[in-house]
Parts: sequence; structure tokens; C-alpha cells
Amino acid sequence: NNLMGDPGVEIYSGVPQEMTVNCDSVIAWGTNFLTVSVQDQSGAALPDCWVALHRVSEEMAVSGYTDPSGLVILPVPAGSPDILDLTVTRYNYLPVLLPVEVVQTDLNLSISDHQIDDDNSGSSSGNSDGSINPGESLELAIEMTNYGSDDADNVVAILSTANEYITINDSYREYGSILAGQ
Repeated sequence: NNLMGDPGVEIYSGVPQEMTVNCDSVIAWGTNFLTVSVQDQSGAALPDCWVALHRVSEEMAVSGYTDPSGLVILPVPAGSPDILDLTVTRYNYLPVLLPVEVVQTDLNLSISDHQIDDDNSGSSSGNSDGSINPGESLELAIEMTNYGSDDADNVVAILSTANEYITINDSYREYGSILAGQ
């Protein structure tokens, strides 16, 4: 018998309200990010909600808080196709628990790794710290992985930016064929 109650029980200072959570319920294996939007009952953005994405099979979780516009972008934990648990909580609101299914699609190319070269060799010029710093010219190597079940042929990527302070000198890259799962 515990006279003080369970320390894991949420204490409300009023009648808990409901919130609406919007996100993709199914995502392709290899997807890097999941965007979650949270609103109150009137449809207004709900900031400061704690949003967690949990991969039960690998005991891995990521979390973040919604911004003033009610959005949070979470990195998707790496792994194989599975069902992830999305949990959204906020003080004086009922928690929302949703499944997010990670499925293998026929074709799904995604950036799997990148290397920043700022070592003053080739066309790069920088301080060799492997980070992007103002005033540097660097080489960026981007690895692609095909998380789909079909081979991807004649893969071409074009790097772009909307940032006026970044200049891309060589935006075009041919990857050729990327086999399924590679």
C-alpha cells in the first residue's frame, strides 16, 4: 500500500485536454527524418510537446520538443523494417501514442553517409577539422544506399541549396547502379 501514490503517474492541475498529432503512419525503410505536427483542439499549434520515437526491437529512442509552430523533426533510428512507437506528451494534455510502420519499398534511395573534406588538398581549402566553417571551400562526398527491394539504375544526384551564402561549384554526381540493399 502506497499512501503517496505512484511517482510515475502524471498529475494534472485541471481537466486534461486532447491534442491532435499528425505524421506519416507509414514510412519507407531508410527514411532519415519524421516530421510531427501537434495542435490543440481548436487547431492551433501546440509548442513544447515532448515527442519521442522508439524502436522497441532495438531499445533505441530519439526525442525532441515541438517548436512554436507545433513542429518537430526527429531523426528516424536506423534499423530494419519494423514498427516504431511515437509518443507525444504535454502538461495538462492526454498523451497520444501512435504506431509508425517502417516498410521496405521497391525503390528507396537515401543518403547513408557523408564526408566533409576541408584539408587544403584538391579543391578544398580549410582548417582540416572535418566541419563546415565560414570562408572554407570544401569537397563533400555523399554515400547513397538503396533500401528498396529493386536495383536502382542510372542514379544521378543534384545538390542544391536555398542559402544565398553557400556556393556549390560541382552539384552533379552520377552513382550508376545501386543494388537493392547496398
